[in-house]
Amino acid sequence: MPRESTVSASRVFGWTDVAVRAVAAGYFFVMLGLLFWGTVPAVIGWRTTLVIGDSMGPTVRKGDLLVTAPVRPASVSPGQVIVFDWPTGGPYASVAHRVVGRDADGDLLTKGDANAEADSTPVTASAVRGLARLVIPKIGKPVLWLREGRYAPLGLWCGGTVLASWLAFRGTGTNVAVGARPSADPALQLAHR
Repeated sequence: MPRESTVSASRVFGWTDVAVRAVAAGYFFVMLGLLFWGTVPAVIGWRTTLVIGDSMGPTVRKGDLLVTAPVRPASVSPGQVIVFDWPTGGPYASVAHRVVGRDADGDLLTKGDANAEADSTPVTASAVRGLARLVIPKIGKPVLWLREGRYAPLGLWCGGTVLASWLAFRGTGTNVAVGARPSADPALQLAHR
């Protein structure tokens, strides 16, 4: 009877280990994929912009990474999201807002999705930096936490990522070849360790 419970327990712990490794590897590869999509667009001339405000919520949220493609301002239509240099300076170097129309001079009128009113200053063609093509959710959170001095969530995320990487790729504790049987000879047993 005790033999059956030992076998049963080893099966449970074996499946638990497999499940933990699978979840950890999944997390690791999702992070790798998000990093890929956050950096590779630069190779084809696209840009990435970290969203640091809430004016485009819920479509684009604080901590998201916005991937933009170069665009001719004349081809931008109402409804599209553009990244542009903030015309009056202020705390933001670039802003991502939705185009809502054009003024009499042909400049773009923009509005953040979460804002009650349109932006007070039209966007000139020279200020347009790109057209939004992809939103990568939350991948910029660690950078945002660092900028804001929020070290507790940053530390937890870093620790969690290191732990997930270790869990996903740690060894099994044995180096015995598949199908090899342990030898009764102690000298040969040492060779398998």
